[in-house]
Amino acid sequence: FASIAIAYVVWYVQCACRPIRLLVPEGLRRIVSSCPSLQGSYAPTVFAPTWHGQMFLLVFHELLVWLQPSPFSRELLTLRDSQVMAVDWLEPAPPLPAEACKLPVAVLLHGAFHISGSRSSPMIALARCLVGIGCPVVVPNRRGYGAPMTQPRFSFYGDDEDLDEVLLRSVATRYPGRSISVIGFSAGSGFAFRYVGRLTTKDGPAPAGLPHCACCVVWDGDPDLNDQCMPQAIKDRSVDAVLGTLMYTRYYLMNRNVLGKTPSRAQLLEQLSPTSREGRKALSSVQQTHGVLRKLSKDFKGSQDYLRRQSFAQYLLSSSLPP
Repeated sequence: FASIAIAYVVWYVQCACRPIRLLVPEGLRRIVSSCPSLQGSYAPTVFAPTWHGQMFLLVFHELLVWLQPSPFSRELLTLRDSQVMAVDWLEPAPPLPAEACKLPVAVLLHGAFHISGSRSSPMIALARCLVGIGCPVVVPNRRGYGAPMTQPRFSFYGDDEDLDEVLLRSVATRYPGRSISVIGFSAGSGFAFRYVGRLTTKDGPAPAGLPHCACCVVWDGDPDLNDQCMPQAIKDRSVDAVLGTLMYTRYYLMNRNVLGKTPSRAQLLEQLSPTSREGRKALSSVQQTHGVLRKLSKDFKGSQDYLRRQSFAQYLLSSSLPP
């Protein structure tokens, strides 16, 4: 046993631990170079050093989450088109430190894999850490998560107008005058980038009264939103195609009766499966995948409308975004 342990430690130090190597577009190198934590070495979890182990660990954490009661309190917010959104709150308990009133409200935007967006291990772990320092946390569950979808409005990568309503009618009501910090995880990272980009570059009609955005954090960013940020080595990995297909397929299967245009599960799998001819073509590039998603939903007026509402590519190299 001692020999096996020593051999594993040697392998871990020599092979698993390695310098951080980031492949980023020229316009993002300034941001990356200003982050000291990205200049060192990466040491994965000792008992899960490979991506297989990391995926297993994530699944295990998700199972633990579902065996425990949710720490959030739920607010049901009726949106402008009568769709009900589940808005989950986790707020610090008194007594609070004197400087707590200066902290922003953390707006967490969840990923795509979870049945209930807020009830996932990344959201709960981060929310508890933020509440521990006195920061209020809100997790708006996107359409199709947390509450039944009743209106045919596609929201896999979020909906800016929905978040406007949450900030104006929920966050600003509970915490008037407080700034916000927008933190997106996985698919929610693209949502965060696009939403804050719209606010800071004045590209969209942002309603009056929105809280000031102090910062935007992209956590475990989704490379599928922009081809230029995805190295060829990642684009060619079949695991990414399979995971992407599972996410898209699951979202449509959950909501296809409302989103429409997809008459059967078999047709949907054919159009988005990497094992089919049409699916491989659809997943060969971001534009192709977006095209399939746009056509499957009756919500969009065209490709430009889809990209405007679901992609953050237009803000990727913007110098106006907050840190």
